[in-house]
Amino acid sequence: MMGSEEVLREVKAQARRLIPGARVGVAVSSLETGEEFGWNQDVVFPGCSVVKVAILVELFRQYRQGIIDLDAPVTVTEDTGGQRGSGILKHLRLPVSLSVRNLATLMIIVSDNVASNCITDLVGREAVNASMRQLGRGGIILRRPFIGAAVTDLDQDNVCTAEAVCGLLADIHSGRACDQEAGRWMIDILSRQQFRSRIPRYLPKGTVVANKTGTQPVSVHDAGLVYPQEGAPFSLCVLCTQVEDRGRAEEFIARTAKIIHEYHTTGGGRR
Repeated sequence: MMGSEEVLREVKAQARRLIPGARVGVAVSSLETGEEFGWNQDVVFPGCSVVKVAILVELFRQYRQGIIDLDAPVTVTEDTGGQRGSGILKHLRLPVSLSVRNLATLMIIVSDNVASNCITDLVGREAVNASMRQLGRGGIILRRPFIGAAVTDLDQDNVCTAEAVCGLLADIHSGRACDQEAGRWMIDILSRQQFRSRIPRYLPKGTVVANKTGTQPVSVHDAGLVYPQEGAPFSLCVLCTQVEDRGRAEEFIARTAKIIHEYHTTGGGRR
C-alpha cells in the first residue's frame, strides 16, 4: 500500500504531464481517521462555484435557527448571473417563483448563478463569511455575486483554499457544519450533482460522490465527499488555475480522484 507521500508524488507527476504550468492545490481528509494531507492546500485560489458549498451551509444553519423557511417562495425577477453565467434560470421567462429549497438545489446541481445570487442575498454574504471563520474555514471568502466571469485581482474575488473546502465538506459529513440531519440533507443535494466529468469520472460504479464543481476561463475545480463501496470515505478538493486546456484539467482531477480512491480502498485512511 502506498503512503500519503507516495500518493502525492503520483498526483504531482500527473499534474506535470497533463497541465504543465498550471497552479494546483489538493487537500484530502479521511472521514474515518481524520488523516489529512495535501499539496499547496493553503494557497488561495479563485473560488469559482466551489464556494457555493459555503452558501449552502449558511442556508441550513439559518434554517436550523428558525431564520429561514426552506419552503418559502422566492420570486426571481431578473438574470443576475451574467451573460456567460451557468444554470437554467437565465433561460426561463421571468419572473418565476421557486422555493428556497429548490433554488438551493439549482445552485448546487447545475451551479445556477441566478439561484446562487438569490440564496446569497437571502442569507447575507457577510453571514457566510462569519460562519466560515467560526468553523475554522476562513480560507473561503465571498466578496461578489456570481456573474460567469473571472476577476484578475484575487483581493476582489471570491476565493478559497483546498484545505478550507475539503474541511468544510468533512464538517458537513460529521454534522459539525450544522447538525447531522442537516448534513445528510446537504449531502443528498450534493450527490445529485449533474457535472460528473471530474471527481466521479473514473471511480467504480456504485461509488457515491457528493460534489461541487467550479469553472472559469482559466480555472477548473472540483470538491466532494466520496463514499467507496469498500474502504474509507474521504473528502477531496482539487483546485486548478492558470489552465490552458479545460479538458486536460478535468482529466487531471479525475485521475487524482482515482489515485486517492485507491489509497482509501487499499488500507489508507483506515483505523
